[in-house]
Amino acid sequence: MFRSLMRKLKWFWPVGLFLLGCGRPATEGECNEIVTKVATLEYQAAAKTNDPVDPASIETIRARVKGAMMKSCVGKRITEKALRCVRGAKSSKEVQDVCFD
Repeated sequence: MFRSLMRKLKWFWPVGLFLLGCGRPATEGECNEIVTKVATLEYQAAAKTNDPVDPASIETIRARVKGAMMKSCVGKRITEKALRCVRGAKSSKEVQDVCFD
């Protein structure tokens, strides 16, 4: 019985694996994480120091970029690979050019 079922569904496995690689719709939480990361990276690039991060400055940058970024993010396809890339990015340019190429 199991073999019969597997033969009938053998086409599903490649399709399922393909769909997993294509990503899924980005959640609001994931998009907020990306916005926060970009704001932090923008702050660090502008500060050009290793001083402690100023949360108020990051929040100002975050508020400036949030509207446009959330519109272009929530519900769009995203992969785990792209999220890992964002989490490890060293610049906002890297987030844009490498993670979401």
